[in-house]
Amino acid sequence: MRNFAYGNYLALVFSILVNDLAQAAIEPLAPLSVQQRVSESSGLDLDKALKTELGALYPRARIDLVGAVRWTSSNRPAGAITSVRIINEAPNGEAFFEVQSSFRDGERVAAQGWISFSAWLRAPVALKRVYPGQRLRADQFSMQEINLVRGAAHEMRGAIAYSEPEELSAFEAKQTILEGQFPLVSGIQKIPDIKKGDQVLVRLHTGTLSVTIPGIADEMGYLENRVRVMTQKTKKFLIGRLTSDGVVEVNL
Repeated sequence: MRNFAYGNYLALVFSILVNDLAQAAIEPLAPLSVQQRVSESSGLDLDKALKTELGALYPRARIDLVGAVRWTSSNRPAGAITSVRIINEAPNGEAFFEVQSSFRDGERVAAQGWISFSAWLRAPVALKRVYPGQRLRADQFSMQEINLVRGAAHEMRGAIAYSEPEELSAFEAKQTILEGQFPLVSGIQKIPDIKKGDQVLVRLHTGTLSVTIPGIADEMGYLENRVRVMTQKTKKFLIGRLTSDGVVEVNL
């Protein structure tokens, strides 16, 4: 009799345990709090991501963030930042951007904000006026850092010649460069190896034969590039390759 009662007691305890386990299996886990989800997440560094995106708008420039982000909502978005996108950039050093964030449970959120920044480019600035056709010299320029987000530099940010003064000596001015201005890519050109009107030698090749005759360059030209010339005697125009100073190879 005692064994029977003890067996019934064990059966009752086992039944209670089974019911508790079954109930726990069907009840969902409580959702993680925002703080818990953030602590479990890792994502992009916001400052680094902003500098990368702004750097794409200002190639070769050093991007400096000025002040804190001004979010359009009250707080910085929670969660791990997965992407940053520049929506709009104003000419006064202000950028409007959007960030995408996510949590481990799959939830995604987006937020937008403003950031002030500067974009510094080291570029040559004229110390004196340079006239068209004048060869550029290192002593005519000094290297200065220009903030590309303001003034004329912003409008011409993609057109500034950023070469060191020593490298500019291979170029000449196509238009006047005023004191305090920076040379533009469209305003300078590489000094040609021959200029229009220069005397040249035209070496004509036909099969195994070749003959050299005098000619005149009809346009400026560069070594190892094609150039049009005119023969002095017959006034015939030919196109050949400038292989050395004053020698143009023409295959007939």
